[in-house]
Amino acid sequence: MNKPQMVENNKILEYMVGSHLYGLATPESDLDFAGVFIPDKEFIYGFQNIEEVDLSIESKSPDGRNDANAVDRKMYTAQKFLKLAMECNPNIIEQVFVNESNIIYKDTLGQMILDNKHIFPSKLIKHRFGGYAISQQKKMLVKPDNLKELMEGKEILEKWLELDAKEMIGNERFLNHMYNNENEKPVFEDKKDHVKCGDLNFQKHVMVKKAYKMIDERLSKASHRKEGWLQHGYDLKFCHHYIRLFLEGIELFETGSLQFPLRHHDLLMDIKTGKYKLNEVMEIGEFFDDVFNRAYEKSELPSKPNYDKVNQLCIDIHEQFLER
Repeated sequence: MNKPQMVENNKILEYMVGSHLYGLATPESDLDFAGVFIPDKEFIYGFQNIEEVDLSIESKSPDGRNDANAVDRKMYTAQKFLKLAMECNPNIIEQVFVNESNIIYKDTLGQMILDNKHIFPSKLIKHRFGGYAISQQKKMLVKPDNLKELMEGKEILEKWLELDAKEMIGNERFLNHMYNNENEKPVFEDKKDHVKCGDLNFQKHVMVKKAYKMIDERLSKASHRKEGWLQHGYDLKFCHHYIRLFLEGIELFETGSLQFPLRHHDLLMDIKTGKYKLNEVMEIGEFFDDVFNRAYEKSELPSKPNYDKVNQLCIDIHEQFLER
């Protein structure tokens, strides 16, 4: 039996995630699904191993954005899912609190996971959610700089190629720009063993036409978010995830649970649609970072994961599945 068919036959839980779960969906939002399945017994007892199956359907418009036919769908084995939830993985633990209206399918074993959702949160949330939030903040600030450098680099290479459309302009002129650039930080930086522009690295012997093609392809993938970066000075996608992770962490610390749609979905939607300036977003982030840390100190959640309870749940689910 192929793996997609095994997932369909053995799934115990499936639901909608992403913006539709958070209450942040717009007419352009993709459909994102996730769920849990039990693998066939040869994967449970034998040497074969499986942890997840990606059943996504890729379909993109010319600007690189997922179009209406695109579907993100990732299914996890129960063992993998429960382990990640126990470890307070931000993308997984929130799924055990999915609201009824976003559930696509569940059976009695899937209901067992939902009924035991409160055994998963622990103070490990501080490192998992806090660390992930900071990584999103760094991405939201760094990417506009990369974009600007790549756009400037593309313009420079276009001018070089226009000067001599027939001749393959080589390594020497490419490096001359780096050494002669009067800017404090040249667009093409000499990194000793390579050349850097934005978030792209080039070998030093690269031809200009090749470098131009690489930059052009990189920009085409980001084209549908380019205007937002240039207009607001930060990446809207990473920004609203940055704030969302703090808000979810605070709610988990204070209540041991999550409510969907998210309680602060109006604030997050305003951030997602660019209604705040960069300095305002940073102030909001600093405020919730402080609330997050204070909520951690006051939280009554266990300091360590409930390994024994989650482990027993995993055993019970597999035993009941195999008895069917």
